[in-house]
Amino acid sequence: MREIIKPEPFPLVSSFNERLRKFDPIISKMLAKKKEDRYRSIEEFIRDLNLFKQRENKSMLLSEIESILEKISKSREIGEIKMLKKELLEKICDLAISSAKLDEKSELLGYLEKLKDYTEDENLKRNIDDLTEQSILMIRENITIDQDFINILENVVNRVRESYVP
Repeated sequence: MREIIKPEPFPLVSSFNERLRKFDPIISKMLAKKKEDRYRSIEEFIRDLNLFKQRENKSMLLSEIESILEKISKSREIGEIKMLKKELLEKICDLAISSAKLDEKSELLGYLEKLKDYTEDENLKRNIDDLTEQSILMIRENITIDQDFINILENVVNRVRESYVP
């Protein structure tokens, strides 16, 4: 009777294993006592899983960038530095796309600015400037980044990757 009157929430998964703390929000929502607090559809659940995956990917990319920057600062060989800068560009490109998919426009602006440093192509720089202006507008107007914007960003980012010569 007590469970019906005053429902106790399920224990967080992290109470069993601390390494699983990152899953607490999703599992808690899945197991919520009140129907209105649970996922309303499989699509909503999948969306949250995809966002979770994007955040995990972004976290990994940031860690990899830190490692690459440390290697660059310690390296004395020009060939190795060029290779590391190419690797760094790849991670910045991936972070730009990841930030867009997570609708993190302010962070995207920073990555777009860094991408301009990796190209000499004036058309690409204009494309990056256009994406920057669109991002600023979306911030100002509180507009969510849509798939069309992400497709354009991916196209521009891939062209920066292809055009980069260390």
